[in-house]
Amino acid sequence: MITYSRVIDQPDKEPISLNEAKIHIEYQGTAKDAYITSLIKSSRIMCEKYAGLSFITQERRIKLDTFPLNGEPIKVPYGPVQTINSFTYLNDDGTTTTLVEGTDFAVDSHSGMCRLFALGLDGEVDTWPTDVRKYPQAVNIEYTAGYDANVNEPLPEQIKQAMLLQVASMFENRQDEVAGSINMMNWNTISWNSQALLDTIKVSWNAGYPD
Repeated sequence: MITYSRVIDQPDKEPISLNEAKIHIEYQGTAKDAYITSLIKSSRIMCEKYAGLSFITQERRIKLDTFPLNGEPIKVPYGPVQTINSFTYLNDDGTTTTLVEGTDFAVDSHSGMCRLFALGLDGEVDTWPTDVRKYPQAVNIEYTAGYDANVNEPLPEQIKQAMLLQVASMFENRQDEVAGSINMMNWNTISWNSQALLDTIKVSWNAGYPD
């Protein structure tokens, strides 16, 4: 089952600061601050997509057409997941049912990707409800994800370095990179050095760009 995760509330800050980026690219003026700030955001989004992770706290949503068969867990992408904020589905009769953590489902946040397991009346792993309506996006899960030293774990240093390298690459190459260049990037990839760093923590479920 392919799961798409969409950001519904953008982060209010970035993993690297404007000053950190300017030091890395060795730029001392202020005239390009707005441009560099935009590169930081673009770099995060590109690197997050490649790594399959959320680098900073953000609100996300996944929608499914139905529940997995045979009690298979639901994978929650772009972790690390901090909390499951809402888990609902549309019933056959058109009403909405809310599932409760610890009663209707259990959360496994220890694995490489967060997983949700259906629970039965005995509190053990069971199958998902069968009265879900046959309708697009009938299952809705909203959650908070991202690295946060006060909640789950601090941001890995590789991420900051990968973002800084990507910012520098885009700052120095403001057009398509020259064919034949050793640092040439395809239109749908991040820089090779950034990839090498992110490969150490990448969640390979569906991360990265299509070939």
